[in-house]
Amino acid sequence: MRLYKNSKNYEYADVINFKSENEMEDILFSNEDLNKIVEEELLIVGRQIQVENYLDTIDILAIDKEGKMVIIELKSSFTSYGTDADFQTVKYAAIVSKWDISDIKELYEDCYYKLINKHVNFEKKLDAFLDVDISYINNDQRIILIGTGDNEKLNLACSWMRCKNIDVKIVPILRYEDESLEVLEDRSFEDFSVNKPILNSQYSVEYHVQKGDLQTQEVAKAYIQALQEIHHFDYPVANQSYIVFKTDGTNIIKMWVNKKTIKVDFLKGFGKIARRNKVEDLVREDVGFSIADKINYGDEGHIQVF
Repeated sequence: MRLYKNSKNYEYADVINFKSENEMEDILFSNEDLNKIVEEELLIVGRQIQVENYLDTIDILAIDKEGKMVIIELKSSFTSYGTDADFQTVKYAAIVSKWDISDIKELYEDCYYKLINKHVNFEKKLDAFLDVDISYINNDQRIILIGTGDNEKLNLACSWMRCKNIDVKIVPILRYEDESLEVLEDRSFEDFSVNKPILNSQYSVEYHVQKGDLQTQEVAKAYIQALQEIHHFDYPVANQSYIVFKTDGTNIIKMWVNKKTIKVDFLKGFGKIARRNKVEDLVREDVGFSIADKINYGDEGHIQVF
């Protein structure tokens, strides 16, 4: 499948409609194509998942690299059918939040047995896919809406949900006569200032540290302690995505903890090699093993000051 992003082909190419959501699903139901459209790596659990005790089905259910469950709702037309998609998907997310890993394992293995007539090992697949420990499965839920057209009410609702720290995004697409697809910009940001990270007590420093395996957790804890000893930052805080160190209210350092490594970004001019080396010396002394492959640094200047 050919895929374009913001190419503006629609200005001269013929756009056609999907006949149904089932047709959309048939086209998108492959990890490769779906990952290109949502621009991230997801592990698909199943499609058309019947929700027990509810007369509903989840179009596509997936897992992201942090173990969060991703509810994907397809709409052949947001304009015609999208107005209630916000409530519909929030309801699905609430239902999925109650599932444990055995429920998800059963869904995954049943789906792929029907698909390829072969038994697959969910735990093995999951361990190879995740950036965090398997215990983080279903620690949170996300919503992705994929469809054609536009719906002002849906855009407004999704903007509001993001302001309330609900992870939801809209992926508008077009389908051309040659069967190629175009991914357009998410238009649901215009009514609320939702790009600013929300720092709150729901996500602690420890929440992020525990995403790593035991060795990575040791390195992360030692790195945080070393930063505090050397630079005397305000106590680090966290949002849904990362740990942040501040001085006088200004972001100086962001830290992401993954299963095997930590990533550190510095405010431009702050992350000098000498400073990094001093921190790393303290970390090595603390943990007592090599950290050469444990720490990655981002480009300086990527820290947003607010």
